[in-house]
Amino acid sequence: MTGLPELADLGLSAAATDTLHRAHALRLARTLDLPDDVVGESLPLTWIWVFFSPSVPSRGLRRDGHPAGADDGPLAGLDRRMFVGGSLECSGSIRLDEAIARASGIVSADVKEGSSGQFVIVDVAHRYTQRDEVVLVERQNLMYRRQPSGSVPAPGPAVEPPESLARTTVVPDERLLFRYSALTFNTHRIHYDLPYATSVEHYPGLVVHGPLTATLLAQLAADHLGRALSRFEFRATTPTFAGTPLHVVVDSATDSEADLRAVRGDGAVVMTARARA
Repeated sequence: MTGLPELADLGLSAAATDTLHRAHALRLARTLDLPDDVVGESLPLTWIWVFFSPSVPSRGLRRDGHPAGADDGPLAGLDRRMFVGGSLECSGSIRLDEAIARASGIVSADVKEGSSGQFVIVDVAHRYTQRDEVVLVERQNLMYRRQPSGSVPAPGPAVEPPESLARTTVVPDERLLFRYSALTFNTHRIHYDLPYATSVEHYPGLVVHGPLTATLLAQLAADHLGRALSRFEFRATTPTFAGTPLHVVVDSATDSEADLRAVRGDGAVVMTARARA
């Protein structure tokens, strides 16, 4: 790969604005079966992902639902895309029912070699501003790779949930994945189109969104620490699928920090995270 991809290849622009409507945040609360009062005066960190909807028209989408990049760009032919990690740090209250501006840029694009071949990790930075003050800084790590020739293994037999300081267990189903896709305006077909997910991308079922898993982890961290988070970082390690139990656990914690994991029903670690209040 030579050169950095363009923001347009990722379906992004250098500058964007949105309004953090409380009504939209409440839709996420109800999607996650949380009480309405979880939506306070400030937006929880990972909830920013249900705003800044992609602006690409339908005719600009690829077969898989992602925005179409340049045919000869650095990411050409890398047809599998995953949100594999990142961080969010708040430096002020993220006020609801107010306008917010986002400035974005690509920091790096690194070619790596894995057990299933070559892939590219694109590091994207977002800076969010309200009332002329930076209130949130985010980094996203996006993975691009070619479609593998083999299938992704299905989860194995269920095992006992891991021991933990705190735990919630959810079984993501098609309704949850559809609602989260709708809230984030995410048209990637692996999350809602079962024939596509299984026959084209060779997954054993519909794939649970990485940002959805991260949001569940961040919510448990905030609940356990008893206050809103000021920083959250996470790393995805393996996918999980609709109908498979997902244990969201706090492994260790102090008064202000927590280490967490999302563990699939068969014991595979889906995501790790660290949170700070």
